[in-house]
Amino acid sequence: MWPSLDPHQILGWFSRDVLRGPNSAGVNIPEAAAYVVMLSILAAPLAAFHRSRVFAGFLAVVTLFALAVAYGVEPVYGLVSRLPVIGALKNSRLILVANFAIAALGGMGISVLEDGTLKRTRRVAALALVGAAFAFAFILVYRLRLATSFRVEFMHRPSFTRTLLIASLLLVIWKLYGGLRGRLFPIAVCGLAIFDAVTFGFGYTGFTDRRDIFPDSPVFDLLACQDTSQFRIIEAGSLEYSSNVQVMYGVPSADGYEVRIPVLQQAFTRDLTYRDSDGIYFIPDRLLETRDRRIDLLNVKYFVLTAHAPEAKLFAQSDRFVPVFNSGYTAVFENKSALPRAWMVPQSGAEILTGVDAQLNRLKDPAFDPRKRVVLAEPLASSVTPIGDGTGQARMTENGITQLGIQTEATMAAVLVVSQTYYPGWKAFIDGK
Repeated sequence: MWPSLDPHQILGWFSRDVLRGPNSAGVNIPEAAAYVVMLSILAAPLAAFHRSRVFAGFLAVVTLFALAVAYGVEPVYGLVSRLPVIGALKNSRLILVANFAIAALGGMGISVLEDGTLKRTRRVAALALVGAAFAFAFILVYRLRLATSFRVEFMHRPSFTRTLLIASLLLVIWKLYGGLRGRLFPIAVCGLAIFDAVTFGFGYTGFTDRRDIFPDSPVFDLLACQDTSQFRIIEAGSLEYSSNVQVMYGVPSADGYEVRIPVLQQAFTRDLTYRDSDGIYFIPDRLLETRDRRIDLLNVKYFVLTAHAPEAKLFAQSDRFVPVFNSGYTAVFENKSALPRAWMVPQSGAEILTGVDAQLNRLKDPAFDPRKRVVLAEPLASSVTPIGDGTGQARMTENGITQLGIQTEATMAAVLVVSQTYYPGWKAFIDGK
């Protein structure tokens, strides 16, 4: 269960200081950043007069519900935290839902003002709602100023939030009493909202040259200068670089962080990797102990290790891996038996095995030769009669993010084996069909 946000973090709805975290008022950035343009805060209550009251009511309920969960208001927070799946989500992320709902309510309120159909009695009620919203926001901005511990950039100060709040109030009252007719009102509204949002967000996302964050690396220079479409790497043991950094250097890997790993992929490497992790991370000792060809099937040609780590010495003593690089900090070992990205196996070498356990046990058999044998879940519906072992070649012609191109030649009925995770959605085409 993720904890709720501290009530103090509510000041994030009015704090424009997002250039540091925690910011000058002790608001955690980006976790509690919730700022919406001040015009939305004042216009949102006017959605009560919109002709689509069902939508307005729905958005108001969504806002209250999201805020209750994000800031731990009972009993809503307690109930939601006990729901399967939803209870495990970060509560603070519901701020985004509340942000959207308030922005939508603000838009509906602006539409009410633009229609100009409010009668005198409703106009008084509308003014009262806007005044209440202004007073509430003004008090929180005052609390924000008191909590601000040091002077920040001019447009990120609480005083600037207060200025925008007052400007928004004047704009709303002016329109309520018949001013800003025709196109003047939408121009003024859009101008103020854009100015508020742009001056708030400008500078939050910086721009840095990739080489400043991912500088030249002797290891990746060595690997990247080769044909990276023909092999993968693995980081073995203590972290030599952060997860998935190799992506920035254009070097494919068989390990790293992943949002969702297919069940079969987990099963394939379960006894070789750390359990309960948020990705696939191989255990050096297990890699050295195993005598099957699964690492070869994954097209892993190079292992990157910390040179002074104990596992590097074990790899150096192994007869399976050959050292090819050592900078004193990082060592690289080559797996001479790695299989290519795609290869051909005679159809006569197909073995039909049902069930994941039976298939894995066969792959783990040290006598299993992936060049000559292939495990299938069901018989091939082939009209070609298998004849002899023959020869076959497969050459990768295209290696894109969402598609692969392979040119094949065979003198016998054969099975094309591709070293690629079988994600849902893969489709195979032969000669375009």
